[in-house]
Order: sequence, then C-alpha cells, then structure tokens
Amino acid sequence: MKRNRSATPGSKGKSVADGGARASDRGPKRGAGQVIRHGSKGRNAGNPGRATAHSPGETRERPSGPAAVVRPTQAKVPASTSVRLVTVPEDRDGQRIDNFLLGQLKGVPRSLIYRLLRTGQVRVDGKRAKAELKLSAGQNVRIPPVKEAVAGAPLPAPERLLSSLESSVLFEDEQILVLNKPSGLASHGGSGLS
Repeated sequence: MKRNRSATPGSKGKSVADGGARASDRGPKRGAGQVIRHGSKGRNAGNPGRATAHSPGETRERPSGPAAVVRPTQAKVPASTSVRLVTVPEDRDGQRIDNFLLGQLKGVPRSLIYRLLRTGQVRVDGKRAKAELKLSAGQNVRIPPVKEAVAGAPLPAPERLLSSLESSVLFEDEQILVLNKPSGLASHGGSGLS
C-alpha cells in the first residue's frame, strides 16, 4: 500500500502520489557514464575521453581477460615465485630488519619493504616484525614473494640524447666537465627520473 506524501514546503518537486517521478525513473543524470581520465581538467577537458552514447538496441561487448586491463609499460622484472625462509647469519647479528631486507631484496624500494613490514607479510620466527626490530643470529625470517631488479648491464642512453649532450659540452678538462644542461634533463638519479 502506497503512502500519500506531500512535497516538503519550499521544494519544487511533486510527491509520488501527485505524479512526480522518482530519481530512478527520470533516466540517467547528465554526464553519467562518462570516462574520467587521470590528468583531465574540468568536465570533458576538450572531449578527448568523452564517453559515446549508444543506441538503445546496440549492445557493447567488453574485453575480458588480462588484455582488458591497460597498464603503463614497465621494465620486465622477474618475481620471486615462492616465500623464502632465510636464517640470519652471524655477521648480521644486531642489524635492523629493514636494513636486512634491503640487503636480501636487491633493487626493491624502501617504501615496499616498509609496506611489507606494516602489513605483517614479513615474519621473524613466526611473529610479525616492526621495522626497528634488531635481529639475532639464527633467527628465521620469512620473506614474501617480491619483484626484484634484474642484475645486469645498465641500458644504453639513446643516440639522440648522447649527440645533444656532446654538443652541449662547454669545457672539458681532466678534472672538470662543464655542460650547458638542457631543462628537463635530470642531473642525478632518483624518484623515477631518467
């Protein structure tokens, strides 16, 4: 049985009993279903990622499987496929667990190591470990599967970059090299700069 409700004072809408439509009966809100992309500013941002409307009878197939997920390109890094149990050697006695893990997991960022510790994935003798825990020789450390950097030769710089750097040398001596560094070129590594 429906209740007869009247609109609240000052509202412009009608009650359900008076023939007013519910929000779900009015159709989609304006802008519903639009794709919002990272980095866009404001509504539609020049319409590069604006969703297209489809006719009522048209069906859309969505891709499925791993190809459906679009990920940014990354360097291929092998993942450790299983949990490792490492016994703390004598020379690591008294070392903090975070520094011990930095030595065990080559090329893994510190932030990931701290996340593994915070979430309890790293265990020492079966118990959760905090970053400041000092290890004793003979303790067993459980290290979860983590992607590690590949040991090998560094990638060569692009030929175009090398030729532009060679042309920007202002002075070269046995002890000093002076460059007219282009803007946007990192002068030291870190934070994903190249």
